[in-house]
Amino acid sequence: LHSLPLGPDAPALVVDPGRRSLFVEFAALDFVSPLTRRYQFRMTGVDTAWVDVDAGRRIASYTNLPPGAHVLELRTAAAGGAWSQPARMSVTVVPRWHEMPWVRGALALAVAGLLAGMVRARLAMLRRRHRVLEGLVAERTLQLQESQKRLEQLAYFDGLSGLANRRLFNDEMRGHFAH
Repeated sequence: LHSLPLGPDAPALVVDPGRRSLFVEFAALDFVSPLTRRYQFRMTGVDTAWVDVDAGRRIASYTNLPPGAHVLELRTAAAGGAWSQPARMSVTVVPRWHEMPWVRGALALAVAGLLAGMVRARLAMLRRRHRVLEGLVAERTLQLQESQKRLEQLAYFDGLSGLANRRLFNDEMRGHFAH
């Protein structure tokens, strides 16, 4: 717990990465009863509007602050009076190790490298599968060509003597007549 003055010369408040919470109790230094005053606060980057505070409990409380530089502003007004100029205090919230820009960049590079490695592995597997399939197609084509030759042999030549048969003779004659 620290007692810090607010204003242009006020020291900056640094919130440790492990804490991320800020609890500020404040009061106006004048002779007016604190219960007759109105109080408001806001923190840049956290609050969108001024937050009204009960005069009996003048506390600004924040939990899970985002990392970065913020400014805590406090203002007061007498009952029915105008708001004072806000008193400001710089608040710096130190990021955790995993919120540092270099860590996030390294993580992005690691993810990109992992994805590139996965793509390369998938391409290598597909190329290997392609080579295997090409080998199978070539083998089957060769088998079909050999079967075709055996079928022609059986269709045009005698199985016992190996001499040309009547079918080959007729096909050859048709070809000569057509020529």
